Amino acid sequence: KGNYDDYQQQKQEAHDRQVKEYEAQQKELADVREFIAKFKGNKSKAGLVESRMKMLDKLDMKEKPRDRQKTIYLQLPPPPASSPDPVTIKNVVKAYGDRTILDGVTLEIVRGDKIALVGPNGAGKSTLLKLVAGTEPITSGTIEIRPKTVVAYFAQHQAEALIANRTVIEETLYGLDHAVEELARGLLARLLFRGDEVFKKVGVLSGGERSRVALAKFLLRPANFYLLDEPTNHLDPAARAVLIEALSRIEGTILMASHDVELIENGATGVFEVENGKLVMVKDPVIARIKED
Repeated sequence: KGNYDDYQQQKQEAHDRQVKEYEAQQKELADVREFIAKFKGNKSKAGLVESRMKMLDKLDMKEKPRDRQKTIYLQLPPPPASSPDPVTIKNVVKAYGDRTILDGVTLEIVRGDKIALVGPNGAGKSTLLKLVAGTEPITSGTIEIRPKTVVAYFAQHQAEALIANRTVIEETLYGLDHAVEELARGLLARLLFRGDEVFKKVGVLSGGERSRVALAKFLLRPANFYLLDEPTNHLDPAARAVLIEALSRIEGTILMASHDVELIENGATGVFEVENGKLVMVKDPVIARIKED
């Protein structure tokens, strides 16, 4: 929570600075215009009037900052009880024919860990997540998932799995206990589905809107171990902000692949680079930014 609260405070301070700069410029403009209006017909002040008029023409006008809207507090369902070590990865190898993607990966994930995987495309980040999710078989090694571990998986193309003829609220709540409907409404409002917009059919939504619905479904699932594969790739700014906040507030355990530095810095407690089929700890998240570049 601390990281996200600091992030929000920084955004508020930046907004306050923009407001002060805008107000200072508006006062300066008012003073200059008043001077021009007062002395426009005065020959002895003609040079001063002309110089101020030229200054107005050249001035880089600042836009009025938008008011920061008070946002609805983000509430998420509490996670089920978890084991102290929900997932343990030991000497995992994944190969496609003669090509080895992961070569002896070992990682013990402790309850409450929020681990980000970084590295170039094709390094094996997504592959490792698929192995943990069970959507692809391991070539050798073991991935032990404890009985109390409840996995939620946000794949790269999650929005494509939505059902077109359901409404936004129906799709969001599908397969969930309707006791979470109030939470769902609040979350959808944060994701810009307000009032009757929750009754829109999924089939008429834009790509960005569908990604928001997929994110809502994911965050409302009663899980304690969250897998996310490049989660901000298809999210618009509103949904991305919700995800950053959610990952900072989630009480469960997270393993995610991401190239989004802001997401990593606000939502991860540890960073590993996937390099030559191995996991290498990155001690400073800023290094992750360099490695992605």
